[in-house]
Amino acid sequence: MKALRDGTAASEGGRPQRRWWGWLKLLFRVLILVLVTWGIAKTVRQAQQEFAAHQFAWREVDLGWLCLAAVSYVAGLAPCWVFWHRTLWAMGQRPRWQESLRAHWIGHLGKYIPGKAMVVVLRTGLVYSERVNRTVAATSVFVETLTMMAVGAFVAAVCLLLTNQNVLLMWLAVGMMVGSGAPT
Repeated sequence: MKALRDGTAASEGGRPQRRWWGWLKLLFRVLILVLVTWGIAKTVRQAQQEFAAHQFAWREVDLGWLCLAAVSYVAGLAPCWVFWHRTLWAMGQRPRWQESLRAHWIGHLGKYIPGKAMVVVLRTGLVYSERVNRTVAATSVFVETLTMMAVGAFVAAVCLLLTNQNVLLMWLAVGMMVGSGAPT
């Protein structure tokens, strides 16, 4: 590779490559890390304030129930991951299950950034490979998210119907189910 005066380097094929491209990608990744860290720190501070307001004491927490809650949380995410993994395969992508599992669970950290768009960036970046196209991966994140929103709205509508709660809320849930499920 030969260095040129304009800050580029000539590759073997004669096409110039920008040296700064690698630095720009690194800067983008560091920025994502900083944003996720900031979001998590902000959430932890808010939780500490809420705990203090309710005079919460950690020594009163039963470790067994806390572990059961953690296992239940991870188990509850598993169907969403399986659906996303299968969606990627249905879209012609071939991620390994370990790659999509890692991307799905780490992607949840993006929920702590305002706007929640970081979920798409994290999952797409982590699952991207020679077997997974970046654009298709991002699209699959939206398919999974909208489908899970539709499922949640369906469950809400059924619960409202069975408990004879507010009929207006039930129809709103049905509308949200259709609205979020139709694009998928």
